[in-house]
Amino acid sequence: MDTLELKTTRDSLYFWNIIAIIVFMVVIIKIVTIAGVEAMQVISEISPFHFLLISLTTFRLTRLFVADHITEWLRDLCMKKVSINDPLTGAVFVRQEKYLKGLRRLISDILGCPWCVGVWVALGTIVLYYTAITGIFSAGWMIILVFSLAGAAELIYAVVVALLSPHARVGFEMQQKGSNLLGSAKRVPPSQNANVCTECGV
Repeated sequence: MDTLELKTTRDSLYFWNIIAIIVFMVVIIKIVTIAGVEAMQVISEISPFHFLLISLTTFRLTRLFVADHITEWLRDLCMKKVSINDPLTGAVFVRQEKYLKGLRRLISDILGCPWCVGVWVALGTIVLYYTAITGIFSAGWMIILVFSLAGAAELIYAVVVALLSPHARVGFEMQQKGSNLLGSAKRVPPSQNANVCTECGV
């Protein structure tokens, strides 16, 4: 890629990033205009418990769009497929790459950034919370509850894994030392360790 093409690509990225910022600001202004001062007062008086629910919901929905396998098809829509021929075997491999510029590049960049997606998801979650608490869309409570519980479960799982991993490694090393003392050079796989989960190897 020459200097001129690189500059054109960079300018295109800057342009679409500015467009995304403008769109986000317009959406916020529209929401505030439609909802009115009363809605802002309701949101400003949010309780700590509801704030926690919104935070967990935002966390889980962000991960849903950014990393979960079930939404991989959505991320793939904005990726370019490139076929590569192996000269030795003749096999054809398909590799996914980001578009150099344009709207698809912007969307792929956003979906690959948890902080970017998190801002949009947070805005949507706040709107969902308002519609739920005011009775406009009561089913919103169920959506918030489901995703907040899923987010809490994921955080608890991450903490438990972080706490158990050192013990799993210590147990593995102790079994290795024990086998060496018995004159055996056989390695004990982590899945046979009592401190290791046999399902996920953690």
